[in-house]
Amino acid sequence: SNDFSGIWAGPRALVLGHDPYDPSTWRATAVALQGQVPQTAVYGYPGYVAIALLPLALLPLPAAAIVWAVGGIALAAVALGALLRRVAPGLPVVHGLFGATLLLSQPGFTSFYDGQWSFLLVAAASGLVLALRRGAGLTAGALAAVLLAKPHLFLFALPALARVAVGRGAGRAIATFLAIAFALVTVSVVVMPAWPEAFLAHSGTPRLASSRVTTLPVALGDLLGPLGGLFALALVVAALVAATRFRADGDAYLAVWLAVSFLAAPYAWSYDQLVLLVPLAIATGVVAPHGSRRALVAAATGCLLLLLGGLLLHGLAAEARASESLNAFVGAAMVAVVLVACWGERRARPR
Repeated sequence: SNDFSGIWAGPRALVLGHDPYDPSTWRATAVALQGQVPQTAVYGYPGYVAIALLPLALLPLPAAAIVWAVGGIALAAVALGALLRRVAPGLPVVHGLFGATLLLSQPGFTSFYDGQWSFLLVAAASGLVLALRRGAGLTAGALAAVLLAKPHLFLFALPALARVAVGRGAGRAIATFLAIAFALVTVSVVVMPAWPEAFLAHSGTPRLASSRVTTLPVALGDLLGPLGGLFALALVVAALVAATRFRADGDAYLAVWLAVSFLAAPYAWSYDQLVLLVPLAIATGVVAPHGSRRALVAAATGCLLLLLGGLLLHGLAAEARASESLNAFVGAAMVAVVLVACWGERRARPR
């Protein structure tokens, strides 16, 4: 009865010969498969996601849920741990703090009980950064394709990552990413020709227009009205402008663009904020050469925002208001931590 059962139901419908993008049958099909009525009239993810998850849909729901939860957490822990060992070695307290935040923060446990994508996205983003640092283009391209599960979170990060790939001699990453994306989209359109139109009409566009999402314009709009929404947009633009000040050949560039891209996402929920652990880990590594204390302060500030700030806002404000829009302040504060930590490196040569 969580989000994963809805994620699984789309490809499962395909396995059983149903069209998950038929608005006249989808809700009945989804209820028959996993017992809950979906919020959207068609499958809530793009058709290429349904194609990519077909192997998981071959499993019954209980087994698939175990693979998804245990596999996602394990991949995230291994990949984030590997990233921390590379960018911030010799700081076990920092590493332990990230591990605790991965599992015990509000975004972490919400991702777990909702069965959301966040652990898989943390793993893919961490592995992608490591692959780019090694110049492993094929691996980087394949991991970048995983981010297409929620492309709205990486609208600005993906072009920035492509620029890094070219600069670090991993240009094959772009070709690999495009090849995988083209193959998935082509197969999905061949199998389900009507999915793009049906998805946009019944799922994608309505979600982008939602007034309950966890984004900064919605949060400030809730508090201050239309002027608050305009102020939030100005802050997002300012963050994007600040990100352009960083050199593409430094780790700070990766951290800043991954963070700012999240801030600029047109659609997000509190559990998506778990992805911000990746730019926070990179930012921790950026300040680590200046002293372990500075690295600990940066890491602790970001992690405590998720551990305490996210919990308080979700447990108090979300319950009282029937909306978790105010959790957007936690994500915005995380982005600010990354920008402040990396600011001194904005024009510096990479170490």
